[in-house]
Amino acid sequence: MITPQHPKGSLSEPELTPSFTAGAEGYTIPNLEPAISRLPSIHNPPDFQVYWESQDAENPRLWPLWYKSLTVMTMSLGATVVSLSSTLYTSGIPGLQEEFHVSNIVALLGVTTYLLGMAAGGILFAPLSEIMGRRPVYIISMTIFLLLLLPSALAQTIETVIVSRFFGGFFGSALMSNSPASVNDIVSDNHRALAFGFWSIGPTNGPVYGPIIGGFVFQYLGWRWTNWVVLIFGGVVLVLIICVKETYAPVILRKRAARRRKETQNPKWWTRYDDSQDLIPLLRINLSRPFLMLLTEPICIFWDVYVAIVYGVLYLCFVAYPIAFQDERGWSPQIGGLSFVGIGIGVLIAIACEPIFRKVINLHRNPKSGAVPPEAMVSIVGFGATLLAVGQLWFSWTCTPGVHWIVPILAGVPFGIGNACVFIYASNYIARSYGMYAASALAVTRSHKVNDPDHSAVADGTAGPHDSFSRFFTKTGPVNADPNKTKKDGGGRGNWGRSGDEMQDSGYTFANARRRSNSIAQGLADFKTKFETGEPEPFFEEQLHGPSAGDADEEMATADADDSTNTATAEEPGRVAGKP
Repeated sequence: MITPQHPKGSLSEPELTPSFTAGAEGYTIPNLEPAISRLPSIHNPPDFQVYWESQDAENPRLWPLWYKSLTVMTMSLGATVVSLSSTLYTSGIPGLQEEFHVSNIVALLGVTTYLLGMAAGGILFAPLSEIMGRRPVYIISMTIFLLLLLPSALAQTIETVIVSRFFGGFFGSALMSNSPASVNDIVSDNHRALAFGFWSIGPTNGPVYGPIIGGFVFQYLGWRWTNWVVLIFGGVVLVLIICVKETYAPVILRKRAARRRKETQNPKWWTRYDDSQDLIPLLRINLSRPFLMLLTEPICIFWDVYVAIVYGVLYLCFVAYPIAFQDERGWSPQIGGLSFVGIGIGVLIAIACEPIFRKVINLHRNPKSGAVPPEAMVSIVGFGATLLAVGQLWFSWTCTPGVHWIVPILAGVPFGIGNACVFIYASNYIARSYGMYAASALAVTRSHKVNDPDHSAVADGTAGPHDSFSRFFTKTGPVNADPNKTKKDGGGRGNWGRSGDEMQDSGYTFANARRRSNSIAQGLADFKTKFETGEPEPFFEEQLHGPSAGDADEEMATADADDSTNTATAEEPGRVAGKP
């Protein structure tokens, strides 16, 4: 068989993935280096590497606009179904109380267990999507989610309702935690905020639609139909999900390599994302990733707590509004559900203002590199956080029956704007910071509601408190960094974040406290040490092209030289490979 050759110049050069260091102006300036995670070698011939072609139709970043829009819409509808189910239930609580003779507090446990299930499920399904791909996880979890609506709809005891809703939330969480990662898979940095804006119409308005729809459903059809409505809507969305293609690039490339091995009967075809270890160690690595990020990543810890507060306040509204409008003002359930219209209008206003917010974000553009740092998103989150407080204070002061009903409803407008801003731009910030592992990072955040080989101490949990806090509270990590004082002592690229260089004799400052942490470095290299596995070190990419033939020999020689060096140093007692 004639092996494929790629003459020099026939393909673009490898995608350059930036690692960030501090510049004289205080901005993060990318150092562009070839993003290579698994180099060609004797066992991985460069001529048989599977990668994206220059106009690859399977590359999610190169899909037509209409298909990207369909994918974003499907992900949004999936999140809508799950979030809708969380609050549609509340409208039928009076019926549950009457039929099962339980108190309001016991009936509300159906909401509590549903949210607990969503928290637990997100931690599991997000890393699974990074192993199996997004699409299989969506199809399996959505199918089980819909099936679990049956015992809730046909329940003869309140215990059946509570337990089935827990597992329903568990399996439905995949649509909430993974769908923003799918959006991140198919859009570029320039359009990510807009795509997240359209996607967020579903998950942010879904809880608002619940009481509005549920009020009429309960009034005319009974509480059991709150489950049937979700089942019908979810069935339609499941059909759309089945029609959508896989978005996760590593899974697509692995399947392409496997297909070529089968078609050509040649086992040499490979991709940098091939799994080199058994399933159990791979699952252990990927399933532990969200927990490790939760415990060691300052930005995940912060957003975990903050989004939990914001989501908690949102769901408190679904308890407080019925009290204020139905109990105190005597409104019927269907009319009382309309009191949430103010929040829904606020969400739509926030999405409509995306072009304005984008201009504000672009004000933070680095004049030297032209890049907009992820931290620019935080300015919009701060604006939204202020409106959250304004909306809640407004509602608290005006919800009494003596005040006209329109006044507390209008309080939902700033609250809805703030909620949407926090939800959209916090997700965007995390997605841009963690790249291809956005699903795991977002799962950590959802459950409580690229790349440089340094700072392995954070991943190992050995970094001191001063190390983590200095990275978290400074804008650019080491300020005015001297490139001559940086060292490169890690092998390969990290897998979680875009981090700066490890500094020698350079201090940190606490100025401009909005710098994301210099994220965990050496990514899966740390995991290989921790779990003694050989997983490749993947990285986030937009349009990766294979190396040209002229570079293949050099890369192979480099890989062989590194292998021989590591072998020689490893045999020497008391010496760490790669270090003097």
